[in-house]
Amino acid sequence: MFSLIISALFWSMSIVLFIACFVSEMVLFQIVCVFTFIASVVFTIVCICNHIDAHKEQISNLESINYNRQLIEIYKRQAEEFIAEFKLYLGEKYPEHEKEIFKLISANKGDRLIDVVMSLPEIHTSETLTKLVAKVCEYRRNVYDTEDYIIQNKRDMRVRKRNPFLVTRFLPMYEDF
Repeated sequence: MFSLIISALFWSMSIVLFIACFVSEMVLFQIVCVFTFIASVVFTIVCICNHIDAHKEQISNLESINYNRQLIEIYKRQAEEFIAEFKLYLGEKYPEHEKEIFKLISANKGDRLIDVVMSLPEIHTSETLTKLVAKVCEYRRNVYDTEDYIIQNKRDMRVRKRNPFLVTRFLPMYEDF
C-alpha cells in the first residue's frame, strides 16, 4: 500500500515538475524534471513487478498447500495398509498373542505398534515385522513433515498479506479457497 502512495506522490510531483519544465527556461530545472519523471516511471514499474511476483508466490503457496493435503491422505492410506498387513501377519505367525495384540492395536488404532513389537520378545526378533513397523513410522513421519510444510506455506501467505508495500486486497488467501 505504501508503494502505491509513494508512486502516486512521485507521479503527481513529476507531472507538476514536467509542466513547470515547459514554463521555465532554466536548463538545470528541466533536467531535474526529466530525471524525476524517469524515476517515477521506474519506481512504478518496480512496484507493479513486485505486486505481480507477490501474487504469483501466493498462488504457488495455495497450490502447494492443496498438493500437500492430498499427499497427507496418501501417506495415511499407505500407513493404514501397512497396519492391516501388520495385523494379518501377527495373526498368522503369533496366534498365542493374537487377542492381546489385536486388543492393543484396536484400542489405539495402530499408534502403539512399536510398543506391541517391543513388548513381546519373539515378535521383536521378527525381521518382517520390524520392517513393517519402520515403514508405518516412516509414513507417519512424512505426514508430520508435510503438515509442517503446510504450516510454513500458510505463514508465508499471512506475512505477505501484512506487507505494507503490497496492495493486499487482490492477494488470494487460503481461507478464500
